[in-house]
Amino acid sequence: MPYIASTTRLGKKELTFSIIAIFLGILSGLVLAECIARVVGVRPVVLDANMFEPNSDPLLPYRLRPGYQGYFAGGAVTIEPTGRRHIPFQSQMAHSQLQGGNRILLLGDSGVFGLGLDDKDTIASRLKALMMSNHTDAEVDAIGVPGYTSWNEYVALQQYDKIDDTRVVLLVYMANDLTYDNDTLKMRDGQIDIVGHSLFHFVTRWLYSNIYISNVIFNEFKKWSQHTNMDTPAYYNVDGNLLRYSMQAIEEIKKLCDQKNIAFLVGIYRDVIIYQHFEVEKNYEKAIMQALSARGISSFILKEHTDKLPLERAKVAWNDPHPSPEAAELLANQIYTVLESKRLLGKREPAD
Repeated sequence: MPYIASTTRLGKKELTFSIIAIFLGILSGLVLAECIARVVGVRPVVLDANMFEPNSDPLLPYRLRPGYQGYFAGGAVTIEPTGRRHIPFQSQMAHSQLQGGNRILLLGDSGVFGLGLDDKDTIASRLKALMMSNHTDAEVDAIGVPGYTSWNEYVALQQYDKIDDTRVVLLVYMANDLTYDNDTLKMRDGQIDIVGHSLFHFVTRWLYSNIYISNVIFNEFKKWSQHTNMDTPAYYNVDGNLLRYSMQAIEEIKKLCDQKNIAFLVGIYRDVIIYQHFEVEKNYEKAIMQALSARGISSFILKEHTDKLPLERAKVAWNDPHPSPEAAELLANQIYTVLESKRLLGKREPAD
């Protein structure tokens, strides 16, 4: 009996040591995986409500928070003290060497903001780099905020502090502008109200923000569990009343530009749904272009990304249709070409 008891105690110790060893092995593996995830550039994909601040104007209910630095939807984001996203100045030339009154302003929502992109990869940043490499005498700025509608954009332009120094306003029109809702994100008590607030959502947001490997794990699970076919949002079936409401705001933008002697044009963004719903997208584009033309507003289709890239390279992520860095580069090139063709750009001699 003493021998059996001793053997039992020994077995319990071995089992305990085995459990501890397995636990430490799993923990070490997770720590290593977390380190690797951060080194290779895995980013939190949460929509960080801290990037926004509320505003009392019902036509501009929220703005970007000045001084914000962090990750939003996976992109590294810096918001300038002006409340606009940082556009890296990728040139040796000082700002003072640029002639005044020659500013190009991109106006829009999440597409202009660059959802999921780093500061250097947005359309505005790539356009600015292109301007400098081509020795084009123009500055680039952007008012782009996720969720903004045509009326939000109009009020934001009214409040733009450099409007008197602007030569061109290029509005990037996206299909979700067709809405009566001018408070898309619905910021409430420092939170984005349209995002889930259950215990599950709270836990997953914490995991995404603090344990980067969880972004990889959940992303792979979503890929496995969800289909990748793109459904057609309802607003692509253009509602006449919504279209008129949106166009009223764009008419106000044009009036403001005319008063300031600013050239105004609209780039109608071609969504990646065209890969799977060609006729729907083309009909939508035709309706928007006709509505703009009837109001004397110059427009073109922003489509270089869908013309030259396959679907998976045109999107910033498998489940996010916003432009990828490669797509943003192509769109910036197209914008540059359009501005140049309309003689809205000036060239300078390169410095010796």
